[in-house]
Amino acid sequence: AAQVGWDGETVGAQLDQAKKLANYTALGNYTGTATRIELTQSGIAGPILRDPTVTVGDGGTTFLDGMGRGWRRIYDGAVYAKWFGAKVDGASNDTSAVHAAIDSLAASGGGFIDIGPGTMMVSGITHKDKVYLLGSGKGVTTIKLIAGSNAHVIQGGDFDTNADGVVKATPLGCRSAGIYNLTIDGNKTAQTQAKHGLALYGIDLSIFGVEAKNCKGWGVYTESPGGTFSIVAGQNLQHSVTGIEAHHNDLGNFFYNGQSDSNLSDIMCYECGGDTEGQANLKIGSKGTGVRLVGGHCWGVSAYGVINEADCPEFSDFHVESATVAKVWAKDKITWTGGHIYEAGTKTSAVGFKLDKDYNNIRGVRATNIRGGLLDTSAGGVAGNNSVVEVYGYTAAAGSILSVGTIPTNSDIELRLFGLTVSSLFQRSQKLTTLGGISSPGHITASGGLDMSSSGIDRANYIAGQGWAAVAVVAGVLSVATSFVVLNEASPVNVTDILSTAGQLGILELTIRNSGASAVTFAHNTAKLRNNSAANIVLSQHQSVKYTLVSGSIWQQTGGKV
Repeated sequence: AAQVGWDGETVGAQLDQAKKLANYTALGNYTGTATRIELTQSGIAGPILRDPTVTVGDGGTTFLDGMGRGWRRIYDGAVYAKWFGAKVDGASNDTSAVHAAIDSLAASGGGFIDIGPGTMMVSGITHKDKVYLLGSGKGVTTIKLIAGSNAHVIQGGDFDTNADGVVKATPLGCRSAGIYNLTIDGNKTAQTQAKHGLALYGIDLSIFGVEAKNCKGWGVYTESPGGTFSIVAGQNLQHSVTGIEAHHNDLGNFFYNGQSDSNLSDIMCYECGGDTEGQANLKIGSKGTGVRLVGGHCWGVSAYGVINEADCPEFSDFHVESATVAKVWAKDKITWTGGHIYEAGTKTSAVGFKLDKDYNNIRGVRATNIRGGLLDTSAGGVAGNNSVVEVYGYTAAAGSILSVGTIPTNSDIELRLFGLTVSSLFQRSQKLTTLGGISSPGHITASGGLDMSSSGIDRANYIAGQGWAAVAVVAGVLSVATSFVVLNEASPVNVTDILSTAGQLGILELTIRNSGASAVTFAHNTAKLRNNSAANIVLSQHQSVKYTLVSGSIWQQTGGKV
């Protein structure tokens, strides 16, 4: 009679369950009666069970033995890339192995692939829905592009076809997939084409703790469909991005072009591959509408620290430095709260914020050593540019200015400036010309307590001021078509008349400021210039006077010298 073992099983049955085989080759040759086998080779070790439902092997979790019988690996949690033949040794081509793992999980509903520590060499990975690549940490696990591959290191959603910047409803691309805790190395010196490190087109993507470096294209580039109807009932659309570190990538470091209304945090981008026009450490594309970015640092070589093309993303606590054209280029309106923009050394003359459009809201920003000035509005913007720029601790380098070019027509940029320590609010050689239109001029309001030295052009009047128009005195007549005038005469002059159609243009009050070293005398003239006293008004440098239109072309002094 057969000897009976534990739980009523025969000793033979128990011995069969304890069968050990070294590897997949041995399993492929096995014809015995065991129903459970322990694989013992390092990297693939673990238990497998006979499973009659398995008819095809995937090379890592399901197998066929020498008699064509099916076997299934017993595991809980992630699968391991090494189960599918990956070496992760920095030399072997692991492309086929990692694709086998991705295909296996995608076919069974998704899951995590643990790559493990080391360097996985690939010729380009195609990612799939509901699959997550998991490393052991940045710099611990690296996925590196093989020399001459000229491919994206990891791409998903048929990126090269679908990521065209066009808003569309379909295709949705790669869905509910992610990359966690690893480094992506584009090996750019061994490539000839500008491909990206991480190139994902899709929705509901997760990127956590990823470093992307040394790519000829962008380090990280995401794009979504962007269409109103790219919504799947019961499925999340928004991406979740945390802990990006992108650096030394030639086209730029991180290009986020959707999904809209997503959350991005802890973004670190530095040392872009160059500083030619358009290169940036961080770029938000037009499909990034309403994204929220919290905590970031962009520095080092690049034309722009941050470029925004989306409608009103929200930046909070971002530090931006050392770009060569602008720290922040808002091609579309932004909300920017807190943080610090600055030049760490003396390398560039970049401006702080380059504002192209309307309704920007910039508050609580510290700005130091901005050699090119705080604002650049030279693009002209659009009508209705009602923006608030609130800055504290502004310490500009010598000769710096707060605005470049003219403020757009019908614009209103409110500057709230706290604790300034600059010698010149507006650079003498670039005094603001007429700001916007005549009937409804654009203007700047500056408040918050300016700390100006005596060499500043402004001092008191810019606190309440709106832009000044530079006007020359001809034959004692001042001809104006704006309510604020700056005079800068080479020699002392007398003004006996104000010639204009200002009343018809809606200008009822006129403030005149002498910016030059030569005195300007306004003669007492009851027919044209009525002064508060019979004495002439003499304006020395930096002094101003205010007149009000009484009727016709008669002006009455209503404000004394300031």
